[in-house]
Amino acid sequence: MSKNTLRLVLLVVTLIMPISIFCQDQVHNRRYFKKFFRSSANDRLLVLGENHASDVGAAIYPDLVKYLNRKTGLRTLLIEFGPSEAFFYNRYLETGDEKHLNYTLYAGGDKMWREAWRTLYAFNQKLKKPLIVTGIDFDRTRTFAYALYSIFMGYEQYPDFLQQLMAEIRTDEFYNTYSIGYPSPKEIDWVKKVKTLLKNNYWELQSFLRPHDLRIVTEILQNEGTGYNEGREEILTETTQRVIAESDEQLFFLLIGRNHTYNNPLPLYGDRQSLVARLKKDSNIHVRTGPILFQDTDLWGGKNRSETIRLFEIEQKTPWKGHQETLLNIKPKQPLRVIPLTGDLEPLARYADFILLARGRRL
Repeated sequence: MSKNTLRLVLLVVTLIMPISIFCQDQVHNRRYFKKFFRSSANDRLLVLGENHASDVGAAIYPDLVKYLNRKTGLRTLLIEFGPSEAFFYNRYLETGDEKHLNYTLYAGGDKMWREAWRTLYAFNQKLKKPLIVTGIDFDRTRTFAYALYSIFMGYEQYPDFLQQLMAEIRTDEFYNTYSIGYPSPKEIDWVKKVKTLLKNNYWELQSFLRPHDLRIVTEILQNEGTGYNEGREEILTETTQRVIAESDEQLFFLLIGRNHTYNNPLPLYGDRQSLVARLKKDSNIHVRTGPILFQDTDLWGGKNRSETIRLFEIEQKTPWKGHQETLLNIKPKQPLRVIPLTGDLEPLARYADFILLARGRRL
């Protein structure tokens, strides 16, 4: 090899190395996921539990989606938001217009999540069968309203019973009163009132809405979630079961808050049964779940997310801290590694099927 050729090779390697930090090959032992999705079971659901305060989820999400799509054909992404939020993600994947992301909670306010969806948009453009985003949680009030507004505005004329609703949503007062965050009792009442209006006039919706739009509105009306209240896990479970039963797909991927993923309750979270614990009782859905554990990883904090806080979950969090010596001695070749709960870690299997261990600050 000539000196010039050697220099060129070294230059290419140098340019590629920084990019590889976020490539899908960083997830070690990915065959663990592929084997599950290629089983003979009918409907298969992979659930990853994450900490909302960490940007690790945003960093690995698009690469996991790309990998699972390429290796298994998975295309349905369940999200811990309502069908209205899913509507805007789907519109973005269809059009590439980032105004749709502005109506979402994560991509609308977090730079890493916006970049994650940009990556998914670019990937989706190459697919013969596009990705499908489906919401299984409650709708945030403003997102709920703007999704309906966006749908109905696609028609030159809409029924008289919608006139007052559309006029209300257009006002600055509505924007200043309702939010995309935690719904207040007033917001819950408003959503309930609007759903009642639409259900009472559903026959007229059927007569003027195009089939695709009618399906979206129907999904919004079917969603019974209202907020972070008692009964949320039951509604999440029922919605997930319904979505899977009504889907033509068999493979599903859900990234959700970690509290929803434990097979058995932890002392920290009381004795309630999680979404996953409930789903595992359903013989028609085969569920595999694991939390993402962070070690020595920066998380955002503060009002503007400009400050960082340190979260040492392996030493401090139940039940992982009881096995910290084993976990900390694992030397993964990659920043992320799937670890089946066997051997010394087998006692943890009562909480999850595996863990995804994230280490280092270069995630």
